[in-house]
Amino acid sequence: MSKTFSDQYQTDLFSHGKNAGAKIASSALIDALLANKINEASEELSRLEEIEPDHKSVKPAKILIRALRLPPPTGLDEAIERQASMLTFWIPASENLFGSARKSILNPIWIEIGQALEPLPYDPTLPDKHASFAYQCGEAWLGVKKSILAVSDHLDDPILMGRLASAYSKLGDNIKSMNIWFFMCQKFPEDFEQQINQDSFLDQKLKRIWNHAIGLNLEPNMSPEWFPAWTMLADPGSAKWLETPSDNNKLSESFRLVKELLAHQQVGQKGLQLRRDLHNLNPELLKRYIEDVIETEK
Repeated sequence: MSKTFSDQYQTDLFSHGKNAGAKIASSALIDALLANKINEASEELSRLEEIEPDHKSVKPAKILIRALRLPPPTGLDEAIERQASMLTFWIPASENLFGSARKSILNPIWIEIGQALEPLPYDPTLPDKHASFAYQCGEAWLGVKKSILAVSDHLDDPILMGRLASAYSKLGDNIKSMNIWFFMCQKFPEDFEQQINQDSFLDQKLKRIWNHAIGLNLEPNMSPEWFPAWTMLADPGSAKWLETPSDNNKLSESFRLVKELLAHQQVGQKGLQLRRDLHNLNPELLKRYIEDVIETEK
């Protein structure tokens, strides 16, 4: 007959002493928390405290167990208070136990906070008090999308637009996501650059394209002004679906020229004129077009 956990625990404690027993109890505690078995986690915590009251897992486990047992917040004040507790106590406790990559245990609480924050109007001076922030932290991407689209002037706010682009990406709509990022390149270039340079930027493919371009010795240097056209050359298939910016500036013109070149690659009169126009605007884009599109297809 196989040994129960209790039998194994007693055997290891007898054979190897307190350290082995604490290691087993701590491991069982963490497993129970990750499986969202809160009652079982509480039992393992009591066992660990009996063996080693000052064990490093005791304090953060107590914090998390209390947090996970709380009922959903019932109003805005309680939701804001929970968010403060999340940032100040619960996330650090989770990181102590599981490392920075294991925050998903707190996702249900983030979602409850987001739901409670939905009646609160968006305040651009307090963007993290909006439901979309909590939903994003909880990886509830449909909630992020819906809560942002409910803000009538969301197109005028770069923080909301960045969150919306991330949500579309996570929901599998990469075209809408890229259109938003390119919209930001045109309307909020500094905000776009700040967001894509953050470690938390979610679209890793777009970030790789940006980082690669930034690392090249380009003249002119890569910037949000040129990035939409550059990205389309890195992913030519997207040209059929991406929206051409409407403003009369270098970003819109470079985007239009690249899109037309991808549709008319023949070296005829029109193709040659498009190449000349693109070279006059930004020779690096023409070089990339020839090397990465034309030469690759030969």
